[in-house]
Amino acid sequence: MTAERTPAGKVDDVENRLVAIETLLPTLATKSDLAGVRTEIAAVKAELYRVHSDFGKWIVATVITLAFGFFASTASIVTLLKPQQQQAAVTSTQPPIIINNIPPPSAIAPSPRR
Repeated sequence: MTAERTPAGKVDDVENRLVAIETLLPTLATKSDLAGVRTEIAAVKAELYRVHSDFGKWIVATVITLAFGFFASTASIVTLLKPQQQQAAVTSTQPPIIINNIPPPSAIAPSPRR
């Protein structure tokens, strides 16, 4: 079911294809264009490596900070929830000291003389 082409039709078809290729050629990249793209890609790779390196440092710093905070809060909670130790009663082998208040001699009423 292909339409038969005459030799003039084939020439027209080839000319149309050639015109399409000629209009497309100026838009294709040249070697210098590709070299510029390679340079830009290398710059982007370097930037991504730097950002990745900085990001890794931030992750490490964040993990250290979180670990310290977790440790500090856990220590605080344990300290607060630990039962208070009652002071042991001081038991000594010595008898307790007893102080008797004796009134001074002037406070004692003189006995009446007869």
